[in-house]
Amino acid sequence: MRCGESIFKTAEILQRVQTAHRVPNPQNLANQLSQERYALSSLLEFARTLSPDLGPRGIIRSVLRTVMGKSLIAEAFAYLGIENGGRYELVARAGFAQAELPEFIDRSGFDLLLAKTSESFTALPLDTSDRNGYLGLIGLGPSINPNLSMDSEATYLASLAALTSIALTNAWLFEREKERERIESELRLAREIQQSL
Repeated sequence: MRCGESIFKTAEILQRVQTAHRVPNPQNLANQLSQERYALSSLLEFARTLSPDLGPRGIIRSVLRTVMGKSLIAEAFAYLGIENGGRYELVARAGFAQAELPEFIDRSGFDLLLAKTSESFTALPLDTSDRNGYLGLIGLGPSINPNLSMDSEATYLASLAALTSIALTNAWLFEREKERERIESELRLAREIQQSL
């Protein structure tokens, strides 16, 4: 091997090593950390504002308002399960003028929306706590943040769906407890009236 070839080979090997062990650009790293911090603070804000007394519809509206208010998306819709599952009601819609979104869908329509996820929207199923069913579904339009990576967005949306599912479960439990207390109060009053006769 001649000296020129040896230098060329050494330079080629050095370039491969540098490429393989490339140190991330500090500015890109800072931007990534800033985006992650923003996403985390947004999720914490969700967690603080999603109180059970809002009720399921209020929680959905709050989630969509917050996501849209943060200028992360421009269009959204949501379906909530109706008692006994099997049917879902459209409870919120902003945008999606071209999309056909019926007021009520059954489980097959729900599954179709999940399968239809495309570039025009991302469907986030809201799982039950035992993961054997769905509380509802949030459909979000494409992100309008050009700096958001696909991995970051997927992680953020999965966290958003999990927080929303927890908040909805708490709201439904809260409503059931209020109803139980109301019935107990009526029974107590009926007992008192009956005893006074």
